[in-house]
Amino acid sequence: LYPSKNALTRVKHKIRALTCQKAHPDLKTLLLRVNPVLRGWCHYFKFGCSSGTFGYLNHYTWWRVARWLRKRHGRLSWRTLQRKVFTNRYRIVANGIELFNPASIATVKKRWRGYHIPTPWSERTASSSAA
Repeated sequence: LYPSKNALTRVKHKIRALTCQKAHPDLKTLLLRVNPVLRGWCHYFKFGCSSGTFGYLNHYTWWRVARWLRKRHGRLSWRTLQRKVFTNRYRIVANGIELFNPASIATVKKRWRGYHIPTPWSERTASSSAA
């Protein structure tokens, strides 16, 4: 019950397309476009063993946005970017909007309901044997 490699590749291509250098005028707009894609993909795949994939996607997205910032502000050093944009040295925040962390989604394992599913055959055998 893992997300397939194809599904992970598709979401990575979406993030790569959204983090093109000329696609967004500022960081707030970029975060408003990237966050719904990440949130929707993670909520779709939260049923199963996806926490490792979510951690990888968090790492990939953070570096894509950090590189976008670095290209956008070429004259600023990493230390200046950390002071202006990054909080706690890894959270990316712009005007109160934070980059969504896929690793914060709790995965839910599907419960096996094998003996609790009612079947019409068990009712027929009980009623036919009583008659």
